[in-house]
Amino acid sequence: MINRSLEVLTPEMKEKAEKMLYRLTQKGLLVMISETLRTLDIQEAYMAQGRDTLENVNKLRVKAGLWKIIESENERKITWTMKSKHLDGKAIDIVPLTPEGRAWWTAPPAIWEAIGKVGEEVGLNWGGRWKQRDYPHYEID
Repeated sequence: MINRSLEVLTPEMKEKAEKMLYRLTQKGLLVMISETLRTLDIQEAYMAQGRDTLENVNKLRVKAGLWKIIESENERKITWTMKSKHLDGKAIDIVPLTPEGRAWWTAPPAIWEAIGKVGEEVGLNWGGRWKQRDYPHYEID
């Protein structure tokens, strides 16, 4: 099951995430938390995606309490490590919302950049700056 609670984050990460969310609200940037703390089962399922067969990926996803995906979704890698900061409560994923309140994964780059800038202003490392860009991802060291 995907966790979206700030309460499961380390105190430092929680404080920075709360500041970020407050500042985003003040700027009128609508977002939602898509994930905070991950279980090892979820991380394993994510790591398999894009690297293993759809059948095996879906077995791992069901074991982790996630929904099954289709073949086209299994073509996309969604993590690059088994040492994600999500496992330690030191990371959060945030996605912009459409005016109707739906997750806007295909938001224009300027929207992701505006959100990323706020995350950096509160002291978070933003995945949008990485070689393998991860626009929703924010973490602490």
